[in-house]
Formats: sequence, structure tokens, C-alpha cells
Amino acid sequence: MLIKEVSIENFKGIDSLKFKPKLLNVIVGRNNTGKTSILEAIAMAFDSTFLEKNYSVSPASIINYLANSGEISLTLSDGKGSNPILIFQKINENDLFKIFSDRVLNNVKNLLEELNKIKKSRELKTKISKINLDPLHNNLSVIQDTISTVLKGNFVTDIAKKLSEDCVSLKYEGGKTIFVGGEEFRTYEEKITISVIEKVYERNTKEDIEYLTYLYARNRFVHSPVVTRQAKRILSEMREVVFVNNPVQSLNNLLRRNEGNQELALYIEYILKRDYIIPNLTRFDFTELIFDTMEGRKSVKFNRMGEGFQTLVAILAILRSNEDTHSIFLMEEPEVHMHPGYVSELVKYLAQISSSLNVQFFITTHSYDLVQSLFDQENTSLREFLEKHLLLLRLNRVNDAIIGENKTYKEAINDSSDLLLDLRGI
Repeated sequence: MLIKEVSIENFKGIDSLKFKPKLLNVIVGRNNTGKTSILEAIAMAFDSTFLEKNYSVSPASIINYLANSGEISLTLSDGKGSNPILIFQKINENDLFKIFSDRVLNNVKNLLEELNKIKKSRELKTKISKINLDPLHNNLSVIQDTISTVLKGNFVTDIAKKLSEDCVSLKYEGGKTIFVGGEEFRTYEEKITISVIEKVYERNTKEDIEYLTYLYARNRFVHSPVVTRQAKRILSEMREVVFVNNPVQSLNNLLRRNEGNQELALYIEYILKRDYIIPNLTRFDFTELIFDTMEGRKSVKFNRMGEGFQTLVAILAILRSNEDTHSIFLMEEPEVHMHPGYVSELVKYLAQISSSLNVQFFITTHSYDLVQSLFDQENTSLREFLEKHLLLLRLNRVNDAIIGENKTYKEAINDSSDLLLDLRGI
């Protein structure tokens, strides 16, 4: 599967951008020109959970500040099924009331299910068996009426406007609409839900109500996207795309999930020895490296090696582990921490994999060494591959608009001095 065309409208800083990718796509530009936004747009078009995983604090921030909605459209080459199309938009205040009401109702119903599970697992003489649940059992409208009453007393215009700016809806082609609320929305949702629980079950003791709100909060925390969200966005793996923006952490996740790490380690060892990446290497695995030295064999823990080396190994491992998936790779500044020599080797590996396996890469970079390595390939077959299949997408900001400039291999070489200004920010 390959992407033949990318169209992005009103996504983050990009108001309108369209381009036709090739196999190896390198995205350059000065800071704040939308390089990472392109990778994220592609990832989000394939993965309906990407937004909640990576923008749970403020999902509406993906919408360009001058717009209320946007669209990401990808045209694929395999012809199987429909092309990924995603429409995203802000939530208006009128719709927000119903969304809020439905979510609070769902929270209370989930609480009931949790209580029933606990009651079935305990003897009837326990305290929880005595909690009065009649209102929900006998008349669901009691809950709905209570929600409406509580919301009308709290859902004033200023709050509604603020919350609507913290939410976004996603509509995928052929799929249902997905609502994603931000941190402020979730905080207010919790407040309203607790108020509803207290009012509906007010015939119970204060201690019982506190226990009910505790159960709700516990259940909500376990299923919250914030629990799984990390301070820094990490590898997001989808069926169609692999997003790599923290290779070493991604490698650690990969090693924890897979059992066949020895075979992967042998492959990495072969590459390191074949290309003389590191001298005097006798054995490699993901725990330690063994070297032949004048004083005999010595070992070094893998996690004590330089960050550039760890990053190179991590990327090689990720690529190898996904060779059979025919995935599209999205790589955010893979050269970070790397010595120029490692960067040159990385470019060679990416070109080899793309050429031999017909794998598509989208790579953002600030590295002149990476771009220059594309032009300095001595291997004739790789150079011919790059001449035909490399697209260098140069992004520029003109006033408030981000403009994309497509460059072929030869055009990029001719404009290398201008690229240096963009990459170094001079």
C-alpha cells in the first residue's frame, strides 16, 4: 500500500496543502512550518484513536485557529476499499448540551453495572448490598430528568462556550462520528456526574454516596486516555502506518511485547559487523555488547552506549520488525543525537529498504547531514533509485499560510544552498 496523494485542510498550522508523494519523502523547512503536522495528519487519517492518545488535553488544537472544521484526504494506490477521508470540526454549543447529557447518563449506567458486578461477587450481608438503587432500576427517566436539572443549573453560556472550544468531532469515511473532549471537558463532566449521583441516590447515607462517587472516579480513571498518555508522544503503531518519534522508547516497547528478540538481535549484529558501524564487535544483543580489545573481551551495557548508536539500532529494529506488514513509515527527525556517520548509514538503510521492499517513508528533518547524504550516495543503484523516487517537500511560511514546494532529486541538489538556510535556521 502506498499513498499517491495527500490533501490537508485546516489541520493545525496548515490551512491548505496538497502534494503527490513518492516512495521516499523528506520534509524540510524552518521551525513552525508544519513538518510534524503532515506526519500527524497521515497517522490520524488511518487511526481513529490517534487524537485521543496524543491530544487528550486539548483535542480542538488540531483545528486551524482561523477555521471551525478541516479535512484530511489520502488517495491510496492499492485500490482496496475506500481511501481514508477524515472530517474534523468543533462542537457547537447547542450540540454540546446533548453530548454532555448522554455522556453523564452513560457514566451513571456504567456505575450501576460496576455495582451489580460487585454485589454478585459478595455476600448479601455486606454493606454494598444495602445501597438503594431503586431509582435507576425502576425508572430511567429519573436519571435523565436529574441530569437535565443539574445541567441547566450549571451549563451557563460562558461555560458552554469554553467547553465547546475544548472538543472536536471526527467523521471518518464510511464510519461513525467520534467525539473527543479535552481535559477541561472531562473535569466538568466528572463534576456534573458526581452531582447527579449525589442527587439521584440522596436517600442513601452520606457514607454510601461517598462510596458511589469513589467507584465512579476509580472506574473513570482506569479507562481514561490520560492514564495511557505519556508526557512525550511515543511510537504509535497502526495496521497501515508506523509512526516513529521516539525510537529508543519504541524499541523498549517492542522488546517487551515480542518473544523472538534473539533473531532480531542477530540481524542487528550482522548489520553492525557488515558495515563496520562499531569496531571490534564480537557479539550484540539488546542487553550488552561484547568487544575484542587488547586487554581481552569486554562488555558494555546497551543502555550505556551513546544515544546516537541506540537510536540507529532502534530504527533498524523497528524497520526489521515491520518488514512484512507493508506499512507506511512516518519518521520524525530520526537523526536526533546521531553522529554524521550514523546519519549517512541511516539514509543508506532507508533507501535500501524502500527500494527492495517498495516501502514508503515520510521523514521530517532539520539535519543538513541527512539531506546531503541523499545526494552523496556512491552506490549506483541507490543513487538511481533516489533520482526516480525521492521527493523533497520544502515548507515555507508566507504571512499566515504554509506553502509546500515539491522538489525532485535534481532540483533539490541545485537548491542545496537554500535548503541549508532552512535546515540551520540562518
